Amino acid sequence: MEPSSKLGKRKRSRNPFDVLYTSPTHDSGDETEVDIIAVHGLGSDVDWAWKWKDGSKEVHWLRDPDMLPAKVPKSRIAVFNYESQWHQNAPKRRLELCGEELIQCFMSFSPGASGRPIIFIGHSLGGNVIVDALLFASREVSHSHHASEYKSLLDRIVGLVFLGTPFRGTKLQSFLKYLTSLMQPFGAYDGITRELYYDEPRLIDKLHYFCQLCNRLSMPVACFYELYNTDLGRSFGIGGLIKEYVVEEASACIPGFERYGLQADHKEINKYDSPESRSFLAVSEVINRMYTSAKDVARRRLEPHSIITNRDYALKMKPEAEVCLKDLFLTDPSEDRSALKRRKGNRASGTCEWILGTERLTQWLRPRKLDQNASNLLWLHGNPGTGKSTMAIFLTEELSQAFSTTDGRTLAYVFCDSGLETRSTATSVVRGLLLQLVQQQPQLLDYILPKYKERGAQLFKSFDALWSILIAMAADEPTGQKYCIIDALDECDKESQDTLLLQFEQTFYDQNVTPNLRILVTSRPYEEISRHLKGFGTMDLAFFPERQKDVDLFIEERVDDLSKKKNYTDKVKRQVLDVIRSKAEGTFLWVGLACAELNDVPSMDAVQVLQDIPIGLHSLYQKLFNTAVSRERVSASGIRRMLGFVAVCRRPLDLLELSEVCELHHKEDDQDTQLQFMRDEVAGCRLMVIIQDRRVHLLHQSVRDFLNKSGDSHIDMRKAHADLAYRCIDLIIETFRTKQLTHIWGYARRFWIDHARMADGAFMIMPSHAEFFTINSPCREWWLRENNSLMYYPTIRHVAASWGISAFVDHISSLDEEPKEPKEPGNRPHFHLTNSASMTPIAQAAPSRYLKFIPEMWDAGWEEPKELKELGNSAYFYLTNAANITPIAQAALLGHLKLIPKMLNAGWEEPAQLLVPAAENRIHGREFMTLLLDRLGDHATITEGVLAASVWNTGCAMELMELLSDRYNDQIIITERVLVGAVRNDRFATGLLKLLFDQYDNQITITERVLVVATRSDEVMEIILDRRSNQILTTEAVLTAAINNASNVGIVELLWDRRGDQVTITEAILIAAIETATWDIDLKGPGKPQRLEHYF
Repeated sequence: MEPSSKLGKRKRSRNPFDVLYTSPTHDSGDETEVDIIAVHGLGSDVDWAWKWKDGSKEVHWLRDPDMLPAKVPKSRIAVFNYESQWHQNAPKRRLELCGEELIQCFMSFSPGASGRPIIFIGHSLGGNVIVDALLFASREVSHSHHASEYKSLLDRIVGLVFLGTPFRGTKLQSFLKYLTSLMQPFGAYDGITRELYYDEPRLIDKLHYFCQLCNRLSMPVACFYELYNTDLGRSFGIGGLIKEYVVEEASACIPGFERYGLQADHKEINKYDSPESRSFLAVSEVINRMYTSAKDVARRRLEPHSIITNRDYALKMKPEAEVCLKDLFLTDPSEDRSALKRRKGNRASGTCEWILGTERLTQWLRPRKLDQNASNLLWLHGNPGTGKSTMAIFLTEELSQAFSTTDGRTLAYVFCDSGLETRSTATSVVRGLLLQLVQQQPQLLDYILPKYKERGAQLFKSFDALWSILIAMAADEPTGQKYCIIDALDECDKESQDTLLLQFEQTFYDQNVTPNLRILVTSRPYEEISRHLKGFGTMDLAFFPERQKDVDLFIEERVDDLSKKKNYTDKVKRQVLDVIRSKAEGTFLWVGLACAELNDVPSMDAVQVLQDIPIGLHSLYQKLFNTAVSRERVSASGIRRMLGFVAVCRRPLDLLELSEVCELHHKEDDQDTQLQFMRDEVAGCRLMVIIQDRRVHLLHQSVRDFLNKSGDSHIDMRKAHADLAYRCIDLIIETFRTKQLTHIWGYARRFWIDHARMADGAFMIMPSHAEFFTINSPCREWWLRENNSLMYYPTIRHVAASWGISAFVDHISSLDEEPKEPKEPGNRPHFHLTNSASMTPIAQAAPSRYLKFIPEMWDAGWEEPKELKELGNSAYFYLTNAANITPIAQAALLGHLKLIPKMLNAGWEEPAQLLVPAAENRIHGREFMTLLLDRLGDHATITEGVLAASVWNTGCAMELMELLSDRYNDQIIITERVLVGAVRNDRFATGLLKLLFDQYDNQITITERVLVVATRSDEVMEIILDRRSNQILTTEAVLTAAINNASNVGIVELLWDRRGDQVTITEAILIAAIETATWDIDLKGPGKPQRLEHYF
């Protein structure tokens, strides 16, 4: 036997790589397409690591022609020869050096194959060597003179396969260390095993950086783990005494990456006895998949597609979508991101990158089917000023770049802003996401265009319609996975926030939701958000120590800039750094404000100024506020007024608008002077307010929180809304009289109602505004026309109900009677019978300025109201008014529920008369119904009409029926009308039927009409068949309806399987079957061929 010392020398003299297989060479030359490199584990070598042996029989799965070479014929398979001994004659080296050696040797391995894709296979410690190799190459990309060569190498890696790799170490490390100490006389050394303690910090850091790298490259990774423990004692002649898992699943698998269990222990996980071996089949299938896609993956990395941020590509592919895209557009998310970056300043170099390596983000980025612990929704939260939006900006930029180098991944994002209506509503969020998806994947317009042709621009005002389109797009397999980032959800208005949160729950708690849609949300950790999102994947920024490192980098960068500008000595710079670090409390915003305060401070005073700045954002804001209001020649009330208006405005005001609304320098006749004076006024607010593109913004959402808190600096936001509404109405009346438009006119005419409504009880009808709020007001009518109002108001009460202004309701209620407003005389506009989109005259009028003529059209019998489809919010409200909707029902429809008790107390309407409108209200139906039932108590009567409207409600039918069943169970009678309504409800039919059968089983009779309607859904029909099989009569009408429902072929088969013995094939049934040419239905069954023959 060869001495171990000579054997070690012979191994060390071998080439770094042994080639085991190369693809056959033909006349056309070398056809090798992929390099596959295998790296063995601890204590093994290239000769026997991959070889199964039983007596004289040997199987080498990397080399034998019927094993891996048969799966990857156009490949070159090689093994890396490195010293992994630890128990005798072990080399004195660290694990990291093995990885560096792998990369450096591979760089010189067959230079002619420099463009060939690479797949690495690592067994046990060999996987750790691969990880170290890739991290070394990644570092060299940034620091080496050969950066391009290392980058090229990384771009060529198209797959990584790990067999029992201890990414997080092994719990047997203590045992291994003990054996190493025993065998030191034989040359044992623990250099390459020293880091293998379970959850060893260095190992965890490496895993983190490795995940960063894989996520950046969208690297395919597969992890295999052992399902059986290993008999460790057998190696020492004491078999059966020591059995343990060498590498447990938690260490062998990386969350988010593919994971597979193998029917093997740790010693067998890399050795297979035949092509039929279950373990070999599982491993080779994954390698074959990587091999098959290798050229495409490598090509995409070398030729990334451009990042599309406009509609040019979409119009090139779908020129017919030009008008649709224009109507879909609200704001450009990429421009919003750029503006936000300018406002916040550039990210400090090296910050934020750590998030790419976190477990939660890795799981979110990878397909859910590969990791059952993953969630389609990820919530990233943190306190004010802790870098959430900066992190969102980083992710959108980094993932856009990463996805450009791979197929099947599309990123969309929105940055919410409470100061902009176009970025703070549920519909604006979804519209922004849809816009980006169709810009990058124009074929997804096929999910919008048919509905757009039916409903026009009104389609984009319905959240439910937009969300259903988003889900349909997400499920589109050819366009792959869709990733959406929604930043600052807490800056959406309350109703929109609730709408989105409830929709997230409804969508992502459904196990059947498409895995192709991933949403990442950032927000503050408010309780009202947490209770909806805490069940999904969550990331608390405060939990990660890396974020504090980001803060330190940010401080260093800002102080470096200050030091250069202010000529700090090393001592002053060091002192400034120390003070800022001690006070920052992990808040980027505090650091930014503190450094901004030093801009105009001499270096000799810098440390003292910093020491005087209080810790905490709100304390710092208080100091800034006190400084602002204590300045000479400055009115404290003026500062409060300006801050209040900036805090509550519906969109950022520009300097000239702010001048007029605050009545500051608004009479200055030189505009340049006026602008400069306003810049001075804004500067006096001491950094709490900033100017960007001539528009005035709060520095941060936390400034609004500070101003809204009680204390000396408190600004009553309701009063600020009221004051701004008063000022807007003043300007409207003034403009009506003078017909001279001012800078603030556009804002005033559009948003005064919002401010008056949001002021709640703080807004009153002022005597100076009486002419605007009188019953027949020329000023108000003029404003309506100038504002292009689509609303039709039959009475002044409808006006008050629609606007939702409490003081206006009181004003109207104080009148002795409720006078009617006369219809406007004049010529009726001409409407064609249909337009180019086949719209009827009333449907054509509904989205236009001619809404007020629709009642005359109905009176003339042009169309029936019930025949019109939903035309969008404004048109729908108008049409329902024209169909005699009551003021209170209209208030509820618009969500002004707070006003309803006031209207009822004033005797506007009787509660009992409102039960049906409440049941019809899709958005606020449950709240409206609860309010009425609380008021009626035992006097409520639940009629058939109330029940029919409730079950037909596509927004909240289940909630309504549960409420009515809970309170008035003894009054509920399930008639055919009610049952048909429940079956007809496409959204809640199955849930409603189960509820009705469970609670009112003895009242339910399945009629022919019910069955005809049930043919719309096989799920509904199956419930009916399960519950009432003995009552079902499969009549000619039922079967004909089922056959005619070409969208659901399963209904006929279901009826035939369950009730086929009742069916008589009539002429009508045959005609329906023949006309429905897309069907392939076997109408034959026991006793049926004779009847078919009769008709033929």
